[in-house]
Amino acid sequence: MDIEKNCCEKIRYIKKKILSKKPLSERDFGIQNYKRILKRCSNCGHYINIHDFNMNKIYSNNYSEIAYGDIKKRFNYLIKLKDKSDNFKRVERVSIFVKKRKLKNFSLLDIGSGFGIFPYMLKKKVKAEITTLEPNNKNAEFIKNQLKLKCKKKFFKKNLFKKKFDFITCNRVIEHAKKPTKVILDINNSLNPGGYFYIELPDASSAEKRSIVENEEFHLEHYHVFTKKSLRFMLNNNNFKIHEIKNITEKSGKFTVYAFAQKTKN
Repeated sequence: MDIEKNCCEKIRYIKKKILSKKPLSERDFGIQNYKRILKRCSNCGHYINIHDFNMNKIYSNNYSEIAYGDIKKRFNYLIKLKDKSDNFKRVERVSIFVKKRKLKNFSLLDIGSGFGIFPYMLKKKVKAEITTLEPNNKNAEFIKNQLKLKCKKKFFKKNLFKKKFDFITCNRVIEHAKKPTKVILDINNSLNPGGYFYIELPDASSAEKRSIVENEEFHLEHYHVFTKKSLRFMLNNNNFKIHEIKNITEKSGKFTVYAFAQKTKN
């Protein structure tokens, strides 16, 4: 399998676990002949998930139904959680960052918007022109028709948009890419000079203390599971200056590492 190896400057992957059946906590995608291998870098703690499943087909077809069930019911449920939801805290972090830097009337791209709850909530907090990017058909339709947000139904890639953005957000998306540093570099190239980037990823360093089999951070959808050290390395080596980087435990119990960064080169 062609999966990126350079999570840090002293890469050395050690085999941690061979899985021959679906963990109980993992979503059931109806995969036959289940087998994958988890490996961990002994230097930075970054994990790679090695398998040959066709994840792009899963994301384009029935991923939304398996992951969320009825989209509208799930959306309404999460909105009612208010400050008890992960999205509420996420919006709060980003809006505080925007306020401190006195950003107004700026363009923002949210990559991998799911069914749009984060950009929908963020639009109420910041003065920005928000564009969403979501490859799943049903999610994209919900964002456009129900939430009335701009949405492009595509996977992210370089030069997908004619214009560049002042701010890009990417919440729990990069771990789904086989080659995340390429995506990060393409994100940098999609920002205006001095543009900002907010990224959230599953955190391996906290999750591995509980379980590398049953914790969702290590499920098959995630080709990579980052640590603060591997995220810092990836951003610094792809023309970003880090303003803030932190490990947190979400309200939902998920383990997350997030960072605010700024483009340093055109």
